[in-house]
Amino acid sequence: MDDDGDGLSECDGDCDDADAANFAGNPEVCDGLDNDCDGQLWGDELDDDGDGQTECDGDCDDIDAANFSGNAEVCDGGDNDCDGQLWGDEVDDDGDGQTECDGDCDDADPANSSGNPEVCDGLDNDCDGTPDDGACFFVSNVPDGTLWEGQGALVVQTSTTIDTDTGEIAGVRAAGAGLVDGVWFDVLSQTGGPDLGVFSATSISVGAAATLTVIGGNPLVLVTPGDATIDGAIDLAGDDGSDAYTTSGPNPGGGGGPGGGGGGAGSNSSHGGDAPGGGAGGGAIGVQGIHYGNGGGGGGYCWGGGGGMGDRPSIAGSAGTATAGGAGGYNGGDGGRGGDGGGPYGVSDLAPLEAGSGGAGGVSDTDHNPNGGGGGGGGGGGALQVSAQGTLSLGGSILAAGGRGGDAWGGGGGGGSGGGVLLEAGDLEITSTGSVQAGGSRGGHGNRNWQPSSTTGGAAGSPGGGGGGIESGGGGGAVGSIHLRWLNSLVVDGTLNPTSASGCATTAQM
Repeated sequence: MDDDGDGLSECDGDCDDADAANFAGNPEVCDGLDNDCDGQLWGDELDDDGDGQTECDGDCDDIDAANFSGNAEVCDGGDNDCDGQLWGDEVDDDGDGQTECDGDCDDADPANSSGNPEVCDGLDNDCDGTPDDGACFFVSNVPDGTLWEGQGALVVQTSTTIDTDTGEIAGVRAAGAGLVDGVWFDVLSQTGGPDLGVFSATSISVGAAATLTVIGGNPLVLVTPGDATIDGAIDLAGDDGSDAYTTSGPNPGGGGGPGGGGGGAGSNSSHGGDAPGGGAGGGAIGVQGIHYGNGGGGGGYCWGGGGGMGDRPSIAGSAGTATAGGAGGYNGGDGGRGGDGGGPYGVSDLAPLEAGSGGAGGVSDTDHNPNGGGGGGGGGGGALQVSAQGTLSLGGSILAAGGRGGDAWGGGGGGGSGGGVLLEAGDLEITSTGSVQAGGSRGGHGNRNWQPSSTTGGAAGSPGGGGGGIESGGGGGAVGSIHLRWLNSLVVDGTLNPTSASGCATTAQM
């Protein structure tokens, strides 16, 4: 009898005459029954790989026990959880030919994958766990993070000023800390040295027609992960001391460049108001004599500054050395003595970055010109650091010389020392037209009533500054420091002052 009404009886091959879903020739379905009465379950209902699921239970790969519905995904190229797609880590999202399972540490950026060459971009390009290893150098004096703060290029095409206190670059960037007009700025501390005015940009360019005049009290630091090209001028020189021919004084000293010490004021006509030079190597004032004025000492830096001359042409002040400032000259009969030169300081790699020092003011001449005081001391040259992880090309000028001492009827002012210039880059080139000027300046000419056409001040250009010449001349300022630091290549076809022969222009490969 056909008990289940499926059209077949047990005699006709119905293996289950109580269930109409099972009879000979019926197609198999996922119901755990022998629907076609062939004596066995359908293959999809068998757990072929022993993972506890059949294809009917959702096992999408019943020959691999690693793949079944609800399983955890792993990096094996299989659809472990049977959701119809590979795990996200096994998909090459950025199209660089690698997935996270293949070692791609950043599958959202094709610049970063295992075995990729490392470049200086703040990222782990080769996925070895260390960003920029071997592609970037450690930037001197400022935190690593400043390299990546700027979001736009710093481009100066016409002459303007850059303020290391406020961050303003006239016509280019408004004042203010942080990211302004694409260029980042802040005043940051450095270990063992003065605070720094730090600018960060994606690239830096000073055009050939531009002079970038640096103002403010902090040394200037320009940082970029890209290239820096200086075809114009960056001016951070110290100012000249004031001359003293007719004014009663005191006569102001010249201002220092950014971070540099100012020159001391020259005395008034009554021997009052004279002052030593500013900065760590500031020159000393002279000792008053009976007759003529006395020259101020020159500022020191890499070497000691020159000593000033006393009130008569008796014994001139001496030049400074690598370890001491020059002694002031004197006139024994009249008791006058020039000021001593300032001593040396700083380190050759300019870490910390420091600027130059000012010369001292001169002492007046009361005998011969009551209205004429002493000359003001010259200001020290400022400090500059340019750090470019790409190429730094200097075809223009960096001006960081000290200011000259003021000329006077009495004692001439001492000359300011040169400043400090640190240039560091992946590839560093100073072309034939490029120059770095960080020399000291001459001392002021003294006793101009008797020596109107003579060069009586201490000479400029010698490492330690010239000692004061005849007739109350001021001592010369010492040279500053230059340090060139490179990762891949260095080419110097231009001019450096000081030169390497003085020991004050140094180089180092990273």
